[in-house]
Amino acid sequence: MLHGDKTKSSAASGKSPKKDGKERFQARNWKEVPPKELKRMAPQALSRFMAYEAPSKEAMAVKEDCVKRVREFRRKERQHQLCEEHVSLDRHMQTQLVGELKAAEARNRIRGIRLRYESNRAREVNHLITCQPSARESVRLEAFVPPQPESMQTKDAMKKPERLRCEAIIEDDLGLTVNRLLT
Repeated sequence: MLHGDKTKSSAASGKSPKKDGKERFQARNWKEVPPKELKRMAPQALSRFMAYEAPSKEAMAVKEDCVKRVREFRRKERQHQLCEEHVSLDRHMQTQLVGELKAAEARNRIRGIRLRYESNRAREVNHLITCQPSARESVRLEAFVPPQPESMQTKDAMKKPERLRCEAIIEDDLGLTVNRLLT
């Protein structure tokens, strides 16, 4: 008797028995209608009644096939997206490498132009020196206009910590870095 009361109370409340440990509302038709009466129903009443009927096996099979296709499509889309990300990463690395190669070629071209200019200039200065009417004038021209410019390599006199300290002193407008009160 208690068992019957439980089924009546769950049926009266419109809830289905527990399924997978969860109880949730499931809309359904509680009365059985024979197929003859279904054929006699008005279209609106029939559609209202069929809205709460369980779908047929064919409809469920079509629904499962559709869900499978959607899952397969999403899986392929994810794989395609991962491939595109990999390709875009490769493309980015390739463009960066091409940029570095172009920069190296430009540096090499500039170096070649500079070397050609210096050799042409040295040749012209040597020609001017040799064409002087006297040895004294050629030595004098060579002293004032050397064929090869002397390369002056300036070495940094300060080390990094010393340079940072000097920059801090220079940037200090209030003099807080060097002004100290001795008490």
